[in-house]
Amino acid sequence: MASLPSQKKILEQDLGTDTPTWTRKLLSPINSFFESIYSAFNKDITFRENIRCEYRDLIVKTSATYNSGEFELITFKNNLKEKADCVLIAQISENKSNFIPIKQPVSISWNEYNKEITIHHIAGLEPSKEYKVKLLIY
Repeated sequence: MASLPSQKKILEQDLGTDTPTWTRKLLSPINSFFESIYSAFNKDITFRENIRCEYRDLIVKTSATYNSGEFELITFKNNLKEKADCVLIAQISENKSNFIPIKQPVSISWNEYNKEITIHHIAGLEPSKEYKVKLLIY
């Protein structure tokens, strides 16, 4: 990606002396807008600032019979203004003091009803273990 040119501001001196006074009142909001856009395009905007989303941290315990399909439902309130379009696993690891990555593909089965999100199953885990899960909901 090409880098952005340096940011410029419109100064009163740039307008000249014969410019109407009302145009000078526009300089501050215009310069502020350009500064915000420049900052966003210059990689200073975060995922949370860019889209409506929520991060949710959970502790998930799998049962001894997890491999046979047994999974305890996880339910929580959707705090977004609208219905969630997607629930993604942003990060998952065993719940231990040192980071232990999950080496198999992991997927999630969920639905939303009346502003409540229910996770029906998380595939790719091992039985009788506890996991830290960070979800991205948008």
